[in-house]
Amino acid sequence: LSITFGIIISSPISLFQIWMFISKGLYRKEKIAIIVSLILGVICFMIGAIFCYTVVLPTTLEFFVNIAVSGVKPMISIESFVSFISTMILGFGLVFEMPMVILLLSMLGLVTPNFLVKQHPIFVMAIFIAAAFITPPDVVSLLFLAVPMILLFEISIGLSWLVQLTKKKKQ
Repeated sequence: LSITFGIIISSPISLFQIWMFISKGLYRKEKIAIIVSLILGVICFMIGAIFCYTVVLPTTLEFFVNIAVSGVKPMISIESFVSFISTMILGFGLVFEMPMVILLLSMLGLVTPNFLVKQHPIFVMAIFIAAAFITPPDVVSLLFLAVPMILLFEISIGLSWLVQLTKKKKQ
């Protein structure tokens, strides 16, 4: 927990130092693209973490406490509780980065909207598999992660279309 908070607290200074080193070799357009990507990435991560903390965790924890067998009291250790919450928040934060990743891949020409639409069923299956690995073994938290992931994937397809349209206009 201390290491995690230390990384979080020191990250602005570390990122600033890395930026000062890298920015010397970038063009103005590249600098703007990186700054916008970083800001949007942080916003997407925070939205995912807040969604997890306010919606998913209360529901999931209530489910686990109420599922106990009669006569058995749930005994949760601090270590497992902190580990569970940290993993869930980190997982949701990273998952909410999907639109940014697909946007950047589209800008680089590595992903096209046609590819994303054609492979849609495979991506949906992969989303459910990833959600099963990230969340605890219950259907409620799996759906709380899989449904937003599918919505984020649909948003990502729209962003990829926008990138493709802007590329066509420039040509």
